[in-house]
Amino acid sequence: MMTRIMILFAVVGLVAACGSQSRMNYYEFDGVHFSAKAKSPRREKNSFTVRVRNATRSLAGARQAAHYEATKYCVSTFGSSDIAWETDLGAEELTLSGDDLEAAGTCLE
Repeated sequence: MMTRIMILFAVVGLVAACGSQSRMNYYEFDGVHFSAKAKSPRREKNSFTVRVRNATRSLAGARQAAHYEATKYCVSTFGSSDIAWETDLGAEELTLSGDDLEAAGTCLE
């Protein structure tokens, strides 16, 4: 009986951990949850693009989510939060890809 209870707790813990893992790149800015991801080409790790899904729900929040994800990427990859943006996130008009915000930049070492 005790073994079954321990197995049950282990399974519940595993399911909870998997559930929280899938939300790892979800952030709340301006009262809206955003999914954001930064990627870079294999050869040029310092250059990146960041995509924020459903940015039209709050452009202010999407800008913050893009900046946060890019900063997180640069700090984890190069240990620095300095970024040279190719995309002006502060621009009044942003170019969207459908409902998504895409921005590009370079991590400065």
